[in-house]
Amino acid sequence: MMDDNDYFEMSFEEKVKTLKSYIQRVTDGEDMEIVQEDFKENFSHVPAKEIAKAEQRMMAEGSKIEDIQKLCDIHSVLFQDMTDEERMQRLKEEMEAHQVKPVEEK
Repeated sequence: MMDDNDYFEMSFEEKVKTLKSYIQRVTDGEDMEIVQEDFKENFSHVPAKEIAKAEQRMMAEGSKIEDIQKLCDIHSVLFQDMTDEERMQRLKEEMEAHQVKPVEEK
Protein backbone atom coordinates (compact mmCIF):
# COMPACT_ATOMS: atom_id res chain seq x y z
CA MET A 1 0.00 0.00 0.00
CA MET A 2 1.04 3.57 -0.65
CA ASP A 3 0.98 6.25 1.98
CA ASP A 4 0.07 9.88 1.26
CA ASN A 5 3.67 10.81 0.50
CA ASP A 6 3.99 7.99 -2.07
CA TYR A 7 0.87 9.28 -3.81
CA PHE A 8 2.24 12.79 -4.15
CA GLU A 9 5.48 11.44 -5.58
CA MET A 10 3.63 9.58 -8.35
CA SER A 11 3.39 11.11 -11.80
CA PHE A 12 -0.06 11.67 -13.27
CA GLU A 13 0.52 8.66 -15.54
CA GLU A 14 1.34 6.48 -12.53
CA LYS A 15 -1.84 7.66 -10.81
CA VAL A 16 -3.89 6.76 -13.90
CA LYS A 17 -2.16 3.36 -14.04
CA THR A 18 -3.02 2.75 -10.38
CA LEU A 19 -6.67 3.67 -10.95
CA LYS A 20 -6.77 1.36 -13.98
CA SER A 21 -5.42 -1.44 -11.79
CA TYR A 22 -8.37 -0.99 -9.42
CA ILE A 23 -10.78 -1.35 -12.35
CA GLN A 24 -8.95 -4.46 -13.54
CA ARG A 25 -9.06 -6.02 -10.07
CA VAL A 26 -12.85 -5.60 -9.92
CA THR A 27 -13.21 -6.87 -13.50
CA ASP A 28 -11.16 -9.93 -12.54
CA GLY A 29 -13.60 -10.67 -9.71
CA GLU A 30 -11.82 -9.31 -6.68
CA ASP A 31 -14.19 -8.26 -3.92
CA MET A 32 -15.32 -4.64 -4.41
CA GLU A 33 -14.88 -3.86 -0.71
CA ILE A 34 -11.21 -4.87 -0.76
CA VAL A 35 -10.54 -2.71 -3.82
CA GLN A 36 -12.47 0.16 -2.25
CA GLU A 37 -10.38 -0.06 0.92
CA ASP A 38 -7.18 0.15 -1.15
CA PHE A 39 -8.61 3.11 -3.06
CA LYS A 40 -9.64 4.83 0.17
CA GLU A 41 -6.22 4.27 1.69
CA ASN A 42 -4.39 5.70 -1.31
CA PHE A 43 -6.73 8.29 -2.82
CA SER A 44 -9.00 9.62 -0.04
CA HIS A 45 -7.21 12.98 -0.02
CA VAL A 46 -7.33 13.43 -3.80
CA PRO A 47 -9.61 16.21 -5.08
CA ALA A 48 -12.58 15.09 -7.17
CA LYS A 49 -11.25 17.18 -10.07
CA GLU A 50 -8.09 15.12 -10.21
CA ILE A 51 -9.98 11.83 -10.25
CA ALA A 52 -12.24 13.20 -13.01
CA LYS A 53 -9.15 14.25 -14.97
CA ALA A 54 -7.81 10.71 -14.70
CA GLU A 55 -11.17 9.32 -15.85
CA GLN A 56 -11.09 11.66 -18.84
CA ARG A 57 -7.58 10.48 -19.69
CA MET A 58 -8.68 6.86 -19.54
CA MET A 59 -11.62 7.57 -21.84
CA ALA A 60 -9.33 9.40 -24.27
CA GLU A 61 -7.09 6.32 -24.26
CA GLY A 62 -10.05 4.12 -25.19
CA SER A 63 -11.37 2.84 -21.87
CA LYS A 64 -14.99 1.73 -22.05
CA ILE A 65 -17.64 3.74 -20.21
CA GLU A 66 -18.46 0.58 -18.23
CA ASP A 67 -14.91 0.60 -16.86
CA ILE A 68 -15.16 4.26 -15.87
CA GLN A 69 -18.44 3.46 -14.12
CA LYS A 70 -16.62 0.75 -12.16
CA LEU A 71 -14.14 3.38 -11.02
CA CYS A 72 -17.06 5.55 -9.90
CA ASP A 73 -18.38 2.60 -7.89
CA ILE A 74 -14.93 2.15 -6.39
CA HIS A 75 -14.51 5.76 -5.35
CA SER A 76 -18.03 5.99 -3.91
CA VAL A 77 -16.45 4.58 -0.74
CA LEU A 78 -15.17 8.09 0.01
CA PHE A 79 -18.71 9.16 0.95
CA GLN A 80 -19.23 6.49 3.62
CA ASP A 81 -17.50 8.07 6.61
CA MET A 82 -18.45 11.68 5.90
CA THR A 83 -20.87 13.95 7.66
CA ASP A 84 -23.80 15.19 5.58
CA GLU A 85 -22.04 18.53 5.11
CA GLU A 86 -18.81 16.87 3.96
CA ARG A 87 -20.78 14.55 1.67
CA MET A 88 -22.60 17.49 0.07
CA GLN A 89 -19.32 19.37 -0.46
CA ARG A 90 -17.66 16.32 -2.03
CA LEU A 91 -20.71 15.73 -4.23
CA LYS A 92 -20.62 19.36 -5.35
CA GLU A 93 -16.92 18.95 -6.23
CA GLU A 94 -17.67 15.72 -8.12
CA MET A 95 -20.42 17.39 -10.13
CA GLU A 96 -18.24 20.41 -10.95
CA ALA A 97 -15.35 18.14 -11.94
CA HIS A 98 -17.51 16.19 -14.38
CA GLN A 99 -19.13 19.17 -16.09
CA VAL A 100 -18.43 19.46 -19.76
CA LYS A 101 -17.52 22.99 -20.72
CA PRO A 102 -19.05 24.17 -23.99
CA VAL A 103 -16.69 25.12 -26.78
CA GLU A 104 -16.87 28.82 -27.45
CA GLU A 105 -17.64 29.79 -31.01
CA LYS A 106 -15.46 32.40 -32.64
